[in-house]
Amino acid sequence: MVSLPRIVLYQRISELERELYTDAQRELCTFFVPTSRDRKILQDFLLPKSTAGDSSPIIWRWEDLTRHLEILLAASCEGLRFRRQIDPPDHWLIVRYILHGFLDGHPEKEQLPPGIRQPGFISTLGDQFRELLREAISPEILGRSLGCGACQKNNCTKTAAPEGILCRLFHLYVEYLETWHLMDSAQVPLIALELLQKGEPSLLQWIRSRRFIFVGFLSFSSSQMALLSYMSSIGVSITLYSPNTGIDDFYTTVDQFPSALVEGTRSSGPFKALRIVAGSPRMEMETLARELVLWKNKKGYLSGQEILPAETPWQNIGMVFDAPLLPLAEEVLQRYRIPYSINEGLTVGQTALWDIARRIWNAGEHGWPLGETWDILREPCLAGREIATSPPADIFTLNEKGWIGFLEHVAPERGLDSFKKMCLFVKTIKKGGTPVEILSALYSLAAENPSWGKELSLWAMDHPEFDESIRRLQAALRETEHKVESLGELQDRIGPAGQVRFSGSEAVSFLHHWTSMATIWLPPAIKGALSLFIGTPPVLEKNSLWIMPNITASIWPGKMSESSLLPDRHKLALHDLTGTERGHLPLLKEKRDQREALFRRLVACGEDLLILSSPSTDALGKPLPPSPFLGKGVSENWISFPDDMAPLERSLSHLLPQNEETMVQHVEIGEDASPYGGILRELPTFRGDAPEPLKGHLSALDDYESCPFRFVNLNVLKIEEPAEPGLDVRKCGSTLHLLWERVWQAYEQTSRPLSLLARQYWEETLEESYPELLRVPQLARHKELLLQQVTGLADLQQSMENNGLAGLRLKQFREMDLPILIVDGVSFTGKADRIEYLHDGRILIFDYKLGKSNGRNKSLQLAAYALALLEGKGKKTHLPVTGVSGGLYLCHGDTSVAGAIEGKDLQNITGGKNGRSNNALETLFLEAQGALERMAASLKTGVFPPSYGSETCRHCSLNLMCRKSELGGQGENDENE
Repeated sequence: MVSLPRIVLYQRISELERELYTDAQRELCTFFVPTSRDRKILQDFLLPKSTAGDSSPIIWRWEDLTRHLEILLAASCEGLRFRRQIDPPDHWLIVRYILHGFLDGHPEKEQLPPGIRQPGFISTLGDQFRELLREAISPEILGRSLGCGACQKNNCTKTAAPEGILCRLFHLYVEYLETWHLMDSAQVPLIALELLQKGEPSLLQWIRSRRFIFVGFLSFSSSQMALLSYMSSIGVSITLYSPNTGIDDFYTTVDQFPSALVEGTRSSGPFKALRIVAGSPRMEMETLARELVLWKNKKGYLSGQEILPAETPWQNIGMVFDAPLLPLAEEVLQRYRIPYSINEGLTVGQTALWDIARRIWNAGEHGWPLGETWDILREPCLAGREIATSPPADIFTLNEKGWIGFLEHVAPERGLDSFKKMCLFVKTIKKGGTPVEILSALYSLAAENPSWGKELSLWAMDHPEFDESIRRLQAALRETEHKVESLGELQDRIGPAGQVRFSGSEAVSFLHHWTSMATIWLPPAIKGALSLFIGTPPVLEKNSLWIMPNITASIWPGKMSESSLLPDRHKLALHDLTGTERGHLPLLKEKRDQREALFRRLVACGEDLLILSSPSTDALGKPLPPSPFLGKGVSENWISFPDDMAPLERSLSHLLPQNEETMVQHVEIGEDASPYGGILRELPTFRGDAPEPLKGHLSALDDYESCPFRFVNLNVLKIEEPAEPGLDVRKCGSTLHLLWERVWQAYEQTSRPLSLLARQYWEETLEESYPELLRVPQLARHKELLLQQVTGLADLQQSMENNGLAGLRLKQFREMDLPILIVDGVSFTGKADRIEYLHDGRILIFDYKLGKSNGRNKSLQLAAYALALLEGKGKKTHLPVTGVSGGLYLCHGDTSVAGAIEGKDLQNITGGKNGRSNNALETLFLEAQGALERMAASLKTGVFPPSYGSETCRHCSLNLMCRKSELGGQGENDENE
């Protein structure tokens, strides 16, 4: 009962959303994605952003399927022992163990392929192992391709050739995994296939009962194909959503499943792009940042395109580049004050932990030379506060003992102990130890007293630019500590490879490998910030504006060469022997095709507009030709450049903005800067638009008082907090304001009960402002609860009307713009939800709140509104005002009223109070005035200190930015991603 797979080809990611959402509504669906990073993106596709509940779709990777099959098999068959999947550091340790065991039996004088004894050979060998496993090439097949029959093992005669060495070591690697019940992640699909082929009825019944949907796979490896082909042969339903590349002869899922039912989504044509060329890598990044800032102000090159408006949020913009560009990109983005968030890919090796540890090892290896050692000690996390100058002129060289004696006098507090700890680290590495001991030495170097993190925190009090470095350092330490603990628990489970000892350069190689693979914990991407992707982004990533710098031939395709262990001629022999089709053990040309396919799929991350930029020369001035993929992409209608916009070219001769160009204030300086034409930069003459008058919002006063740091990020810099799945509280708030506007308008005309009017306009308002509440089943309980709260608040307001408020009312104002209140030169504006103007000239101010009344009696918002009515300039009520008698918050969360109100009659009508001493309203006025003065001072000076004692700290998403806390890391990189 064969089931033919269904293949749906797509070009843009957005073309998938409707199809995937439809599939997600069907029962017994299991989705597969290529990388763990795609899970969250796919989940957002499958569920509306406002959906709550526990009905999340099942999204797996290959290892999840294998693990589930093992669970099912274990339930029906006792005594089974399953393999444990190894992680990348375990893989490195096992490959090293096998290689060293082999070399121990071969004297150094024996002729072996060049480079085999070099530290980097371990990674090269491990990568080749994994390629063979992915393509289902067994050691026996590899041996047959060399002309061998049965393997001679210890009497192998082929070890003088690279492919012979590979074959012998590959045999040993596979045998080691089998002996210790381990599996490489490249073996996972084959292990799942073995489990299914056991024929256990419970496994077959389960897998036939489900629909498997694979999303984002351009093609499959041979091991994956073997599993999918078997699943198809036993009647399993398989759907493949496969990306298109526009390359006619590129090997994809359509070629792998020639009998499949192939469909295609409706394509929207080529990807629209703009081209930017700058004189150097630094200038390229600065030009990108400059043009983004100018575009946001409706100026510059990007303002000439009509595809994306300047109002496009930062969170809809993404940039992708390789890891070496990260320091430059961060420096430039910070200087141009562009908010950004690193979404993924930051490793321990990219933090201060490994950077400084590597420099310490190098300095110690060379006898602690003066310049290098002094620069290390001057690091802020070591003795930067004690050693702030250049080394003394009368000192030329010092050994370890000399450094200790010298530091006892010049840096006794931090420098001396820091240097002793540096020496201990170097001695530990030289002496050697187990993987756990080597990693523990790295951890102790930074964590033990004197602690790097603690010193950096003190330093950052005066240098807030170190905040992010501190967070990353702490995250790297947490990840190192976690790995030390896990290795200590698991080293016996990976066999003797986990218990070896190594020292010196080999120990450093192990640390280098681990730090390059271990990723640190990153906070969730902050809304309102440009997204940075290091390396290859998730296959389902999409952005309105997608920026790809460094599009040069040196990167795309880059320098390529045949495998040193398995050259193309031998791959062809394997293809002839196994029937493996092209693209599985890729030849050199096919590797280039894969790079081009990857380039085109990266281009596809730009839904609306691309910026493809490149430097014309490298940092040394050597010319860098653009990628040949650009021209081919245009000729094959994958990329289109506008006819009416020439590329932006900025040469090194135009490093400074020209006289006629707009400048970015406080960042750039023009070429005519007085008096030395761009040389003197202390006091440049800034040109461009004059700064806007300082403004503040009265409704944000409570946010400022709670925590100025949180206020400036959310209200001034517009950094949005990540939205939680489920009810969208912002949409709820705007919906309720619209509802009450309509209810009161109808009440003025008809005098019908407020609760009836609220129900009458309920669904109409939801349809206009928050239609998801009507359509998404998971939000049904929220809709019912909210309606109960609305009708309860309607009854509360009706009781005020019946108690006499209606008789006292002369006029009601709704959604009224308040007069502008000037405080110390800062203009404060606001809009009142509802103002009741009474016959005797008194005023009541009402404000609707979605939440409960807890703490509202201390709120200053309505007191600030009152000050604006009494003292502000501009439009008022045009009616005589004798005073503001109260400000009340109508709270939906507990259908109650809070605030302060004067006058027994009004208190009896509304249920409000004026504090125990009957002066709460007056006190709030005074506190609001003081808070407005503090807020004005912050807006004028730019100083917004965090308030660590604030009640908002507990659930604040910005606590990493203010150093309230640092969180730990996550596991190593998945090498498949």
